[in-house]
Amino acid sequence: SKTNSTSLLSLWQVGLRVFHARLEELSLDQDLYMAWWKELWESSWKNNSSSVSKLQDGMTMWQQLGCKKSILKNKLQPLLIQHLEQEASTHYSDKNAVQFVEYVMQKWNLVASVWSSFLPKLWIKSLVEVYLLKPNLSDIITKMTIDDISHVHRLYVLSARLPDQHAAITKQIIDYSQERGKTILEQHQYSYKSIQGLLQLYSQLKALQKELGTTLPLGKVFSVLMSEPQAAEGLAKFLDVSFKSTKQTPPLQESIELFCHVSAKDVFEAFYKRDLAKRLLGGRVVNLDLEKHFLSLLKSECGAGYTSKMEGMFQDIDWSNDIMSRFTKRSAVDMEVQVLTTGYWPVYPSYDLTLPPELLEPQGHFEEYYTKTFQGRRISWQNALGQVTVKARFPKKQYDFIMSLSLGLVLLCFNSPEKEKWTMPELQQQIGLEDKAEMERILMTLALGKVKLLQKWDHDAQPGCKPRANVHDDDWFTLNNDFNSPLKKIKISMIAKDTNNKEERQTTMDMISRDRLYLLDAVLVRIMKARKTILHSELIPLVMEHAKVPVTPTDVKGRIESLMDREYMERDKEDRNRYNYLA
Repeated sequence: SKTNSTSLLSLWQVGLRVFHARLEELSLDQDLYMAWWKELWESSWKNNSSSVSKLQDGMTMWQQLGCKKSILKNKLQPLLIQHLEQEASTHYSDKNAVQFVEYVMQKWNLVASVWSSFLPKLWIKSLVEVYLLKPNLSDIITKMTIDDISHVHRLYVLSARLPDQHAAITKQIIDYSQERGKTILEQHQYSYKSIQGLLQLYSQLKALQKELGTTLPLGKVFSVLMSEPQAAEGLAKFLDVSFKSTKQTPPLQESIELFCHVSAKDVFEAFYKRDLAKRLLGGRVVNLDLEKHFLSLLKSECGAGYTSKMEGMFQDIDWSNDIMSRFTKRSAVDMEVQVLTTGYWPVYPSYDLTLPPELLEPQGHFEEYYTKTFQGRRISWQNALGQVTVKARFPKKQYDFIMSLSLGLVLLCFNSPEKEKWTMPELQQQIGLEDKAEMERILMTLALGKVKLLQKWDHDAQPGCKPRANVHDDDWFTLNNDFNSPLKKIKISMIAKDTNNKEERQTTMDMISRDRLYLLDAVLVRIMKARKTILHSELIPLVMEHAKVPVTPTDVKGRIESLMDREYMERDKEDRNRYNYLA
């Protein structure tokens, strides 16, 4: 019948059953399996020299005999687990973590590319991951660094299907980067090298992120490292040095990405603006386009209000160039004037110096031209920023000295044949400088600096004693007629005081603190004007959120008290924890 014919076995199936029974009867099935295992482990795993066709034939035979699943589950899997665990133990103790991961990767590729032609691919890869890699994985991750990106990538790929291991690797990357960043800052104290080290660390993490094909939480690393005000100041100084360098291009993109994690952005703004002013006014700008490009990056990140004053500084320089081009067409005066808008630039000391006719006359010409061209505007000369070129003829050679205005005025005093010796008080009176400390710096620059144009004679000099390295009121100075230099054009910079940088930094920090007070006042008034009434517990966190600069609750409380004293707000008479706005 039709039913009986379909239930009959084919000749091939009958032969397979007879063959399988005969193998078991003669105990050849175990011998065949052990021979196949030896080819798999000894030849393929250990020596990578097996015959793939033999392994494929063996697995095909078991599949035809209907015992493949049993072989895999009851024989091959326990034996593989046993040998893989042994490999995990022996090889990890014999190799370091990097070498061991390389070894696991080689075997993982072997089973994925070769063994998968006769064994289930996901199953065999999973065995390697779980029993060869996983027993040592926690220790490997703990010892992992980011210096070898290929090592981290291999580890990331191998642990992809192991639960929670990607999270563990990411955590180790973040923890290691934080510790490394803190070490960099401790070693170099927020100097140029510390910011350079942080930028290198950031570039490493970006490269690692690209290699892994994932997004690492870099904010957790750099928001901690860049949280201190010194970090903002250090980044501004790093950029100042980089912009003045002619040997390398500043890393603008990396710097702006690091800047995004700076919490004290007002500190960065103050120090960056101060250094930018020095570069613009001192002729230290190497690439104006790069300077403007970085300013555009800052504007994109923080808004137009953040960069408005710095943009104004560039506008002043461009406008000054335009004014001078028009002025020189009308007057043959050999001078260059930069017209600076008050409010854009840092505050500079004001010196009312006594200028010679050679300088007063061109100043008068320009002032007359400016007031006629731009009616209603008033200009005041910043002598502290002035520079002059002094042409000096010494017995041996003629020189062009580029120096500050105050240095030039002192040097001109020695041009008079009527008086060859001068004391510091006499020079101070002659040029009209009231700041005695500044006068000491001038004379130390000219007499004790690298370019010694003056000779200093100590009033209390003793035979055989070296001259003093400071200036006294009774010391006298003469022109150094023996001066000689291979250069014809020489730029002379003022000697910096030991405390000069500290004083300048403290002045900048004081300005930042003052600006923060004004900012807090404005935020408080804006919130109170909108809310009319608000609880103390709601107002403090709201102000800290809107301030966008690092402030403490104590700072906010102080400004609340100040505004109440000035009658901008008051405490509610019935609820002392509530404030009311006073229109």
